[in-house]
Amino acid sequence: MTLDSRFEEFVRLSPAGRHSDPRRTIVDVPVGYLHGRRVAVSNVITLSGQETKLPLGQHFHYNYGEVFVLAHGSGELHVRAVVLGERNKLKPEIIVPTEMPQYFDLSLAGAEAKLVVDSKDDSMRVVRVAPGIAHTFVLKPGSVLIPYLIDTPEIFNPSDKENYLSFPLI
Repeated sequence: MTLDSRFEEFVRLSPAGRHSDPRRTIVDVPVGYLHGRRVAVSNVITLSGQETKLPLGQHFHYNYGEVFVLAHGSGELHVRAVVLGERNKLKPEIIVPTEMPQYFDLSLAGAEAKLVVDSKDDSMRVVRVAPGIAHTFVLKPGSVLIPYLIDTPEIFNPSDKENYLSFPLI
């Protein structure tokens, strides 16, 4: 193997996994560290070319945040800063814990918004979701969303249900 081919192998990241459903295809990409922050997994979510109106997300995280970049397309992001101990309005059987390992700012608990996201407008293509912020995307067909998981615990499994709670907003 030549020096140049070894270097190319070092620079390229191989997908860590891939799965699909009728709404989208997700390709997982291992990242590591980015600007001194632990970034456990990034993935590329490509929405189906067909209109589904099915929401993506519908949860919040206990112990890490996310940054989302809309690489292509547009749609809406519904967000709500959960209130510790509250019941979900759509599914009352879902109750937010009274304590969480991380919470971004308790003074914002209960705040909610519906945001337009659009890859053609730099001010609308990148959003941050801290621990305790429930988030749901409804994107147009063919949109491409790239999430980065930020400040994850050292031992981290993104499929571990202990890291997040389902919390439908729409």
